[in-house]
Amino acid sequence: MEDHLQIISRSLLEKICYNIVQRPFRCKPVYNEGVWGGGYYTKKYRSLPDKMRNCAWVFDLIPAEVSLLCSVDETLIDIPFYTFLRMQSLPLLGKQSISQFGEYFPIRFNYDDTMHSSGNMSIQVHPDESFVKSHFNELGRQDESYYIVDTGLGAKTYCGLNDDTDANEFFSLIKESEKKGTPIDYEQLVNGIPQNRVCNSCYPLELYTHQVKISLSLKLEASLLGPTHLNSTIM
Repeated sequence: MEDHLQIISRSLLEKICYNIVQRPFRCKPVYNEGVWGGGYYTKKYRSLPDKMRNCAWVFDLIPAEVSLLCSVDETLIDIPFYTFLRMQSLPLLGKQSISQFGEYFPIRFNYDDTMHSSGNMSIQVHPDESFVKSHFNELGRQDESYYIVDTGLGAKTYCGLNDDTDANEFFSLIKESEKKGTPIDYEQLVNGIPQNRVCNSCYPLELYTHQVKISLSLKLEASLLGPTHLNSTIM
């Protein structure tokens, strides 16, 4: 689809956004390649173009990435999600969220695809709330919950460090790898769990291999979330 830039009035934009927030809606997804991207979505679902080498991420609701595609008198209008959010923040977020975080949308929803890929996802470490606020000026910690849709042969979920792993040694190895490009034998350091289609919730350190998962991330304070870890399955 080609882009045809047009100017619309603010009043029309406000009317469109008002009508969207009155009902369930879905954002226009974004599909990205990645070094660990798989073929589950490119080959089997969503009819992605053949020129895509793989599909690592499907951003169904990453606020800074997605948009809303609306039809107005047979004209398609693509509205950035944050434009929509700014115009309808109160009915979309509610008073409590706005009072604590302003016009910041606290939920991320995406699919990660490592099925039949050439590598694993990166190791991720999510700091606790005080660290991420003081060092990165974030509004809160990031908790995550995953539902694993499908797995391949030998799939694993790596969650947490092994009991005998020295965290300082692990950090030193990471810094050395960053400078010299040397590989890390993470199998000896990170706890690996053989994986089937089950739910995983909110581990502070994770890495995934040969699987497709739905990811729900929340950046909220405990006072707003209640329990800070999610344990529910996401379908």
